[in-house]
Amino acid sequence: MDELTVEQLETEIQRAARCASVTLPSGQLKPLLNLAMKKAVKDSGAIARLQRAARGVEVKLTGDEIRMVLDFALQEKLAEIKLRPGLKVVRSPDKEA
Repeated sequence: MDELTVEQLETEIQRAARCASVTLPSGQLKPLLNLAMKKAVKDSGAIARLQRAARGVEVKLTGDEIRMVLDFALQEKLAEIKLRPGLKVVRSPDKEA
């Protein structure tokens, strides 16, 4: 999975709102789990368990698990965007010759 965007995560959260369960290839789940683990505090045990499960080919998650992972991943992605310094244009002082 390429670099995740906020828009992709928001779309997946909307889709996951209607899921009872989901089975994902590990390659798609791992980037989500990595983002989610950065944000998770109280649910870090659940994220760690899912990271171990993601070593396989596919992982089956409950609807609650995928919603938790997507929510944490989105929160972390939004935090990353806020931490990036923006480009600032500064005029150089006029020099007298």
